[in-house]
Amino acid sequence: FVECQTLILAPICPHLSEHIWQKISPHLDDSKRTSSIMHAKWPESKAPDEMLIRSALFLDDLIHRIRTGMTPKKIKKSSSAPPIYKRAKVFVCVRLPEWQRIALDVLVRSYDEANNEFPADLDKRVASALPPELKKIMKKVMPFVGMVRDAALSKGGAALDRSQRVDECKVLEDNMEFIL
Repeated sequence: FVECQTLILAPICPHLSEHIWQKISPHLDDSKRTSSIMHAKWPESKAPDEMLIRSALFLDDLIHRIRTGMTPKKIKKSSSAPPIYKRAKVFVCVRLPEWQRIALDVLVRSYDEANNEFPADLDKRVASALPPELKKIMKKVMPFVGMVRDAALSKGGAALDRSQRVDECKVLEDNMEFIL
């Protein structure tokens, strides 16, 4: 670890890096030992673990949303410290409800990736795609459409992909202590 960090620091702080190199050089393998850090090879890195990156992004987003939801909207002057939460319920959706699948299908078909925009009549397109028995839940549909539309406009077309890219249950179980 120290060897790698010293090599990375060398272009920025050559004198300090040389001093550290002289201290650690006797403890290095013969293949890595050089008289000066200036003659040492740049450290090689492995390819990034894409699953680990996606898991970390999922966890970071979840923690942000949980903590934002727990923050009081308005802090009263007379109140003491905000409440401390010790529990939270997190629901993981394995399969989207029919109305969300229909709305996502319309969003995917309507999205213009080249211009990063949706048509102005998106709400009408979603409403017309829903079967009559689902029209009664339009109060749920339109906020969902708005949320996904805004995510797509800010993050690009990848936000429309709702397939599970990480095992959310496993990530949550492995990192439970960091969430609250």
